[in-house]
Amino acid sequence: MRGSSFVVLALVVVWALPGFGQKPASESGQSDGNSSCKTVPSHPPYTAIFKITHVRTLGNGVTITREATKVEARDSQRRKMTSITWLPISLSGSSLTTVNVENPQNGTHINWTSDKNRATVVTEPPMEQRIGCWTAPGFGTSYGSVKPNTTAVKEITPDKPSCVQTVSQPVSTHPTPGKEDLGITTIQGIRVHGTRYTHTILAGQFGNDRPLVHVEERWTAVDIPSLNVREILDDPQNGREIRELVKLDQSEPDPAIFQPPANYEIVPTEMVPCISR
Repeated sequence: MRGSSFVVLALVVVWALPGFGQKPASESGQSDGNSSCKTVPSHPPYTAIFKITHVRTLGNGVTITREATKVEARDSQRRKMTSITWLPISLSGSSLTTVNVENPQNGTHINWTSDKNRATVVTEPPMEQRIGCWTAPGFGTSYGSVKPNTTAVKEITPDKPSCVQTVSQPVSTHPTPGKEDLGITTIQGIRVHGTRYTHTILAGQFGNDRPLVHVEERWTAVDIPSLNVREILDDPQNGREIRELVKLDQSEPDPAIFQPPANYEIVPTEMVPCISR
């Protein structure tokens, strides 16, 4: 499907940019430490529905517009489900839904699509092996160039006066893009904090005769740090994409949404180190 290929290409380009689409350490399972020695941070549950509009302008001025619906759900166990349904480009086309479930507690990622009765379960490597690039079919990540550091931190509490907490501190090898604080405002009645990230690809890096400037703007809910209420991505290679929250439910999601449909074939796979070439 031509539309699906374009979407995959756009996502790959954005994913490859430093700072774009990267998970915070708290979501990668690398900085939880010993939960019995600290107050576990709040992870409020919610289900959010977004509208996505992607516009690409061709060299001759023609614009190609695609729309999608995104559903993002998190529960109090820190599981995350993301589904994206792209609307058909033409009247004769059909929609396609892709689903991804992340479970930081057991280090698994489950992926499936609406056009196949099959779900892939990817298991991340043990914590002590998370160094460098690891990959699996359709999935890959980099844990940095050195093993996670562990630092003993003493935390004095009334009930645990000498509790020692071990904290894992992953090291990132990616440079940080330009960052601008946009302050706090209100979007759809939700207090949000805005940040703009700018990344410049210098002339000549990809055959480009002039610099390419990629800009990502995020507006994050103040009371729900994992919820981006609005995201705007400007990419000179792939166009402009706006993701806007249209509905928010802050009750606990149905546990069934974190599992593939009952009639789906389960294909387990483990990540392996990337092969250097």
